[in-house]
Amino acid sequence: MKVYVSYVIQDKGGHTHESIVLNFDAPVYDCSLNPPTSDVLEWANNKQSKLKQSQKLIITNMYKL
Repeated sequence: MKVYVSYVIQDKGGHTHESIVLNFDAPVYDCSLNPPTSDVLEWANNKQSKLKQSQKLIITNMYKL
């Protein structure tokens, strides 16, 4: 399953808008229209840990493609 995630990286000097398409494993018959929120939050926590301490990652939107 593919999920489009739009996010902002914010710090004291300003912010930048970024986006990414993430691929997650899903069951063959997945009928939900909702994106896998827990997987996206896990990705966000991992991404946040790689940023500088003064930077914050803020998810603005996520859509299942």
